[in-house]
Amino acid sequence: MARFIIEEHNSSKFIKRNDLINSNKLFIKRGFSLSNKNSSLSQSIYLDGAFKGPLFDSKNKIFSLDHHENCVRQITKSTCEQALLFAKYGTFDNTIYDVIGNDPDLDTVIAGWILLNIDEIRQSEVYQKLLPLVLVEGNIDSYGFGYEDILGLSKDVILQEKNRIEWLREDEIKFKQLNKWGTIDYVEYTLSVFNKLDEFLLFNLNKNYTPEYRVRLKYQFILDNGKHLLFIE
Repeated sequence: MARFIIEEHNSSKFIKRNDLINSNKLFIKRGFSLSNKNSSLSQSIYLDGAFKGPLFDSKNKIFSLDHHENCVRQITKSTCEQALLFAKYGTFDNTIYDVIGNDPDLDTVIAGWILLNIDEIRQSEVYQKLLPLVLVEGNIDSYGFGYEDILGLSKDVILQEKNRIEWLREDEIKFKQLNKWGTIDYVEYTLSVFNKLDEFLLFNLNKNYTPEYRVRLKYQFILDNGKHLLFIE
């Protein structure tokens, strides 16, 4: 059984967990952005630029994990770093949220994966595997390249996570090089990166997890004995 499924509500596609009765929902709405809390819905978490500026309204359960506007960039943590801290320490417990982003860059996608997998984050093995990736991606997203020394991680760990980031972003980079980033299905793309994160974070830790592989039939031949010979990729 796939851990994530895509469903639709009011013409908006979203990703949710397939193995939980109650799951947060992740929407990636191209170009969506709010700047007024009065326009936002309760039980909502806004990622990156989906809401302009950080917001923490625990009474109405409205949160923005933005780190671009109405904040001091140098000291405001990236979206995925904020998500990891809030998930780890129980900020979003006991409530089902709509999680809303407007562009599936890696900072947003990792944050979305975290907020749909708070139960997994509570497992120390998952948290320990995820933490270096979040720190390096958050550092790059906030400051660009060349400031990794402030993380206090070894050069080997930083290089390892940079390579992992390149692997996670390979389709994003390809689409941008082909000038197709603005036309792809953002939700489908996000799901493909979720599957990679699952492969990295859960495959060796969760005996109930099986990586999801998508294959395509390339050639099919009928042999003399009536059997079918299939070539897949």
